[in-house]
Amino acid sequence: MKMKRIKNYKCDRCNKELSVDESYGIFIKMREEKYPLKRWDFCEKCYSAMVKGVEKGRGVSKWI
Repeated sequence: MKMKRIKNYKCDRCNKELSVDESYGIFIKMREEKYPLKRWDFCEKCYSAMVKGVEKGRGVSKWI
């Protein structure tokens, strides 16, 4: 019998427990880095709040 790997994540903003299907991973690539690295995991609600903030020009760093 083949077992599925289930990895749980935590929202980095509200600390809600998330499954793989519920998490939104944010990957950032800096100039010095060869590949993008995962920086944050968000739930749907916090991801939507981040998108709204970026669209309004508030930036991400003010609420993380």
